[in-house]
Amino acid sequence: MDETIVKSTVARWLNDVVVGLNLCPFAGKPAKENRVRFFVSHAVDDEDLLQDLEQEMKLLTV
Repeated sequence: MDETIVKSTVARWLNDVVVGLNLCPFAGKPAKENRVRFFVSHAVDDEDLLQDLEQEMKLLTV
């Protein structure tokens, strides 16, 4: 599936469900300000997935 479609689907879910139903009180502001990062992993095994996760977590500390 195309990354753009995956990202837009998840963004719509975030806005409609998580923010729309107020499931996470901390999600609304960053979502409205376009500060939520969406990353699609192409990992095919656990090790690659963990590397992707580690990279994304490092970006949170910047």
